[in-house]
Amino acid sequence: MAFKFLHQLLQQAQARRKPQPHEIQMLGALLVRYPEVDTAEYEPKYEQLRVNFMVRAELTQTELEGYDELLAESFRSYRHLAGQEALPHVEITAEVLEKLTNVHVTWFIRELSVEELDLLTDLAAQYFGDALLVDQLMDANLEADFIDQQEEIFTMLLAEARQHPPAQALAGYRDGGHIIVYNR
Repeated sequence: MAFKFLHQLLQQAQARRKPQPHEIQMLGALLVRYPEVDTAEYEPKYEQLRVNFMVRAELTQTELEGYDELLAESFRSYRHLAGQEALPHVEITAEVLEKLTNVHVTWFIRELSVEELDLLTDLAAQYFGDALLVDQLMDANLEADFIDQQEEIFTMLLAEARQHPPAQALAGYRDGGHIIVYNR
C-alpha cells in the first residue's frame, strides 16, 4: 500500500516536471536534420514519437498502403542486414485535407534508430516525389557542418531518450524557416 502511494506521488511529480532542454533539443535537431518532416510529436504516455509528412495531393488508401508496404519491406531488409530479428512497430495513418495529405508515422522511441529514420525520410522523398513538402528555406540556408552537428546531437539525444524516455508531451513544427518546439 505504501509503495503504491509513493509510486503515485512520483508519477504526479514527474507529470508536473518541465521538459528538460535536451528533450526539447531532440525534436528541434530532428526537424533541422530532416527538412522532409513537417512536424514531430512525442507522447510520453505511450513513449511514442510521431513524425508527420505533408504531401501536396489527396492520397488514396491504395497509395498509403503502398507506402506502408514499401516501408515495412525496407525495415525488414534493414533489420535483416543489421542482424536484428524483430521489426519495429510502426503505424502509418493519414488525414486527407483539401488537396493535401498529412501522413503520420508513429513508433515506440525505444525501437527507433537514426538509420531507420534516415530510411523513413528517404523513402518518403522517393515515394511521394515532388508532392512531398520539404522546408526549402531550412535546406538551402543551413551550412552542411551545422546540419551534420544537428545529426550528431539528434543521435546522442535519441540514445538518451531510448534509455530515459522524456516525461513531457512535446511537439515541434516549422514556421517560416524557424523551428518551434513546445510543451503540449
